[in-house]
Amino acid sequence: MTKSDATGYATVTSDVRCVITRFQVKSVIALLRSYIAFRRVRSASARVPGLLKAVFVVENRRTFYSVSIWRDAAAVLEFNTFVSAHAEAATFAVPRTYDRTRGRYELWSAEFHLTALSTNTNWDTFDIKAHVDASVAVGVPNRCHS
Repeated sequence: MTKSDATGYATVTSDVRCVITRFQVKSVIALLRSYIAFRRVRSASARVPGLLKAVFVVENRRTFYSVSIWRDAAAVLEFNTFVSAHAEAATFAVPRTYDRTRGRYELWSAEFHLTALSTNTNWDTFDIKAHVDASVAVGVPNRCHS
């Protein structure tokens, strides 16, 4: 692990992925229904061994994020292929993100590859350090750019 004293981040060798999906729905009721659907999907995802952590984050009364951390890209693919509750939740959620004024869906998703960690990585009972190879130095220390 190569550490930067300036930021407290260290580069790591990792296959870990983080998927973030942002939804903006039409109402608080749709947000609450989406949370119920999220819990259903997370429960169904228990049979996908590569799911490390999944959370529902509320930005405001109509906007939320699904954040999930995965062992590797293959686990994300397995989830997308075999967890039917995900497709069912998407069928429910996607139409509720359409903004007629803008003429578009208020929904996006991105997948990130973990390449660096801060020194404190505890999250409840989950510690991501157990899923990375912190013994291998990669490149140079991270630098904070402003």
